[in-house]
Amino acid sequence: MTGETAITEVYPGTTASVWIQNEAAYGTLATSTTWTKTLGLLTPECSMSMKNNLVRSFGLGSRLAQQDVATKFEVSGSISGSFQIGRFLAYGIGTDVRTTVDSAQAHTFGTSLVPPNSLLGSFSMLVQHGGSSTGTQEMYTGCKINSMTFKGTLDAPLEVSLDIIGQNVQVYTPATTSYPITYDTDTVQPPQYGTVTLGGSSVADVQDVDITISNNLESIYGLGSRLVQQVMPKTFVMDVRTTLIFNNIAALNRFNKFLGDAASPFTVAAQGDATIEAFNLTYSNLGATTYLRKINFDLTNVKWDTVNIPSRVGDITKMELSGHLYGLTETGIVTTDNNSVTYPA
Repeated sequence: MTGETAITEVYPGTTASVWIQNEAAYGTLATSTTWTKTLGLLTPECSMSMKNNLVRSFGLGSRLAQQDVATKFEVSGSISGSFQIGRFLAYGIGTDVRTTVDSAQAHTFGTSLVPPNSLLGSFSMLVQHGGSSTGTQEMYTGCKINSMTFKGTLDAPLEVSLDIIGQNVQVYTPATTSYPITYDTDTVQPPQYGTVTLGGSSVADVQDVDITISNNLESIYGLGSRLVQQVMPKTFVMDVRTTLIFNNIAALNRFNKFLGDAASPFTVAAQGDATIEAFNLTYSNLGATTYLRKINFDLTNVKWDTVNIPSRVGDITKMELSGHLYGLTETGIVTTDNNSVTYPA
């Protein structure tokens, strides 16, 4: 832009909104002119980054770069927020299977873990700042979720962080069509509605829990274009971390599983291995109507890889456990809401 003499408009986060639309084909901007769907998060932060990957070419006879060439174009971003209805799960794990449970709609995710359904869907994303006359809009295409982390603590609702890889962007200044600044009004999941079950038994003194799902996406480029041609998921990894109060039966049972179900006194057998056990995390909060809104991680095969027991003067001794999903004999994640449409939609 030319002729700029003064700042005419600023865009605080309170004027920003984020919407998504499912893409019928990777990298094809959704044709819908109505942007009304969110990722299913109450989102306080969205940060998108782009990179030209400029290469400076030098030659004999000068210390200065003789040419500057743009190579692969990259789009990436991070979005964080409080869990509401989890529409993003369809892009982070795969299209769900929908069933009716207690007059609500249960969405079970995990169908894209096995070929030929393992490509994962893509979405277009509209980020708007301000209004149509003076605001701006960025439309990102070919967006896929590389990883997502769920964090449950005693001091906040269930939080989610998303790592996104995109293909391209279109920027409109001023915005072509102004959409009302909005946010999801769906219920979040506060800590008092969270429960953890280990080995089939409920554990009352869990201090925190993290679950991270990684798709290990790889961007595929080819000669003839600066843009990503496809983004392919590689290994699927699910990591689990939790903290328990140490001096209780639940913590000691985890210690035993970590050591391979050894007889007392617990020790490591020369030919032993960590023992798998079921891990379940559920947040269940009544929504604005009579249906039950919840998210449930039902993981039947978890192995604990590390144990840390910090003892400090003036603090309660805790046990910090880190592990991962071993194999996959379960569908993984189930959400329940009143949406009768299978995600993505």
